[in-house]
Amino acid sequence: MTTEKSTVAIALQSALNPARFQLGIAADKTEGLAHTSVNAAITMVDQAEQLVLEQYNTEVDDFNDLCDELEKTQESLSTTEKELAALRSNLDDLELEAKKVTAEAEREKAQAKLTQASVKDKLTELKRLQDMQPEQMKNRIAAQRKKNDEKQKLLEEQRTKIRDLKNQLVDAETKKSVMVQTNTQLTQELNEARSRLIHKDGDVIQKTFTGNDGVLKCYIHVFEYGLSFRPECGSIKIINDLDWHLEVKSNHGLNISVSVTDWLQPFYPPCDYLADRWPTDIHDALHELIINRIEITHPHLIERMEWAKETYLEDAELNPKHLDVLNNAGFQSLYSVLHIPPHRLLAIIKDKASDSSKGFGEASVKQIYSKLDKLVAQWQRQHDCWSDLNRQPKAA
Repeated sequence: MTTEKSTVAIALQSALNPARFQLGIAADKTEGLAHTSVNAAITMVDQAEQLVLEQYNTEVDDFNDLCDELEKTQESLSTTEKELAALRSNLDDLELEAKKVTAEAEREKAQAKLTQASVKDKLTELKRLQDMQPEQMKNRIAAQRKKNDEKQKLLEEQRTKIRDLKNQLVDAETKKSVMVQTNTQLTQELNEARSRLIHKDGDVIQKTFTGNDGVLKCYIHVFEYGLSFRPECGSIKIINDLDWHLEVKSNHGLNISVSVTDWLQPFYPPCDYLADRWPTDIHDALHELIINRIEITHPHLIERMEWAKETYLEDAELNPKHLDVLNNAGFQSLYSVLHIPPHRLLAIIKDKASDSSKGFGEASVKQIYSKLDKLVAQWQRQHDCWSDLNRQPKAA
């Protein structure tokens, strides 16, 4: 049972360690009364774990003692039953032999009366029958029956004791069930406390994002309540019906709230100081976090994004010159164009396809976005997931 106790201890510790870890983080990030409360919660978790382990070990030891006693009783019962069966077999043999002897005596007596055999033969037969000592045989049978009755009484006593042991085992199982229920309730209370802490202080992604200058450190925080965002650029549509929001905090004391576009891209408010040092890998991390959360509440946006990634710009019937400029700048799919704002698209084209982009300006960009938006609207009308206007994102 040592291995089982150790396994239960490890399982309980593994179940409570995440709570300890989160409470430890909360303790490091809080002060005053909140800090004291979190430390008290940590102490309560440790005490609850110790009490559960001690009670469980006691119940396991009691259960093992009961099992050992039950096993010994069952072995004794089996031995007694075997002895009783042997005695019954011997008794049956003796009774059969007595019946045979009695029948033989009666037959001999009848034969003597009928045949009037010689007296010598009758005396000889009588002597033979007397030598079998039928009275002593009856006494032996009576003694054997008495012994069997005593064994039967002992057997009934052992069965009664077994029933008592089974009742004790049921009581032990009931106590164990109560302890498990108590542990479950404590775990639920800890989870509720953690949820309240996350709602208030947010949950941080366990990764540090380093800026281009090697000094800036950024951290992604998730808060379980929504915020409303309204960008200055009217062409950027923001989802404002989320019940959560993201925030990037830095070691430079500058923090920004990150909104989500209708193409599931993170959108940042302008901050030139951070823009020059912004980590190269944080955008993909934010996008992945957005996708994981959006696919539960806004699956239609996920479906539209996947479709746009698989649809080439050639299907939009763009101006051939515009299409060549986009392809030369590395834009191939609808998604590659639509997930960035128009001014950003123009800047990328001027940077990557400067030779072929002569005459390509804001008017060309507006024309491209107009045709792509029409193609997207056509796709949305053809799919059931977009038939309900209430499911479409609230755009700022």
